[in-house]
Parts: sequence; structure tokens; C-alpha cells
Amino acid sequence: MGTLGFEPRAVGFPTLRIIALELIAPQHICSGAHDVPATPRPQIHTILFKIYYVFKRFMARNMHVSSPEDIIRKLKVSYDKFAEDFANTRKDKEWKEVIEYLKSLPSNITLLDAGCGYNRYGKYINGTHVCMDFSKNLIKISMADYQQSIYVVGNIIDLPFKDASFEYSICIATVHHLPSKTLRKRAINELIRVSRKAIFLSVWYKHQKKFENLPKDVDVMWRKKYFRYYHLYDFKEIVEDIIKGMHYKEIFSFVDYHKRNIYVEIVK
Repeated sequence: MGTLGFEPRAVGFPTLRIIALELIAPQHICSGAHDVPATPRPQIHTILFKIYYVFKRFMARNMHVSSPEDIIRKLKVSYDKFAEDFANTRKDKEWKEVIEYLKSLPSNITLLDAGCGYNRYGKYINGTHVCMDFSKNLIKISMADYQQSIYVVGNIIDLPFKDASFEYSICIATVHHLPSKTLRKRAINELIRVSRKAIFLSVWYKHQKKFENLPKDVDVMWRKKYFRYYHLYDFKEIVEDIIKGMHYKEIFSFVDYHKRNIYVEIVK
């Protein structure tokens, strides 16, 4: 995973600088030949907390200055730029919950992996496997390393497949990159539309320790350099995003052992 951070924005930073200077003002302010007493300096931990709180509030307010389309465009540019580095970190990083689900499926199936990134789960699928991602560079790397899958460059909010094209679909760590509830629900609906039997998806869990005090919408930087938008889910929200206006038979959900991801299976 990347290191938490926020994309710098020019607007507003002078204000932050002024606030910070006020918080750490000296004991006295020099005015000509005389020293004018000032408010006593607060404790250093109080100063740091106030600076952090102001910064966090400022960033939370400015996260969505960009349009959803612009955020998705920037996200795609980021993944195309660090595709090779990202793929190298995923070659031996497979989540056991996904592997167990794939191994539980019957043989000779048709399955879509929407938002496949580097195709790390293709080897566990017994049947026809379509690996789709919006990053053409990740698709190129996957094609070179694993030829058994069928590869497609596509968008999860408008899947380039007919209704009921696949028996199963998986969507691992992808839906949370979409920057509005409307788009996230649309993506889930698209997965349901193209799947005949079941969908298995995962999203990042809001109540991870490192995210506990952050807003639900954050920028998580890759190598402290590349922008990645995330929406952090809790159980109630992911279930609501699925059940309202969607057709399904059953829903099963759980959080993994490390409390990093929420997994959901939608049975049609």
C-alpha cells in the first residue's frame, strides 16, 4: 500500500501558513524600540495538533474541487505512469480471501475480472477469464506475463459487454476509486448486469487504524508521488449501495482478518 498523503493545491496554502504562524507566535512581538507582550506560547503538542487539525479540515473541504471525471482521468494517468512498479509489487501479493473464493467456483466457467490491474488471480480461474482494466499499461504488462487470459481495456462504469455475458464477475479493490456514490452504484449495477450467477468484490474498510480519524474520501499517494483517490467504506454503506434498486437473491459480506477490506458476494 502507498503512504497516506494529499495532493498539494496552491489555493488556500497562504491561509494555512498564516494560521500556522499565529499558532507558533513568539512570546513578544517587537514593535520599534519596545517589546509588546503577546499571548503566552501554548504547549508544543497543542500547537502540532491544531496545525494538523486545520490542515486536515482544509484538505477535506478541497478534496472535491475537481469534477468526478477529472479525478478519474488523473487516476488513470497515475496508474499508467506507475504501472510497472505497481505490477512488481503485486506479483507475490495475493489475498487469500479472493483465492479461496475462486477455488470454490466450478470448472469451465466464464469469469470477468473488472479492474484486474496486474492479473494476479488469473492462474486460479478454471475456465474462460476476461481481464479488464482502464490502464492500458497494466494490461500490456499482464498480457506479457500471463497469456492464458483474454484482455480488454475498458471502464467499469460502462462495461463493454452484453447483459449476462459471464457466469461470474470479481472486482477487487476497484469500486472505491470512483469519486461519487452515483458512480460507485453504477459500477456495481454494471457488474450485476453482465453476470448470470454471482459477483465477488472488495473495497477498503474505513475502520482501519490508519484511516480511523480521516474523512471517507482521501488521496492515498503511490510512492509519495502519484495521485490515487479512495472512498473508504463501512458495512452499512456498501450494503446500501448494493441493495437499493438492484436485483439479487442473497448478499454475503465480511471483513478480512487484518480489517483492511470489506468483501461482498452478490448471488443472483
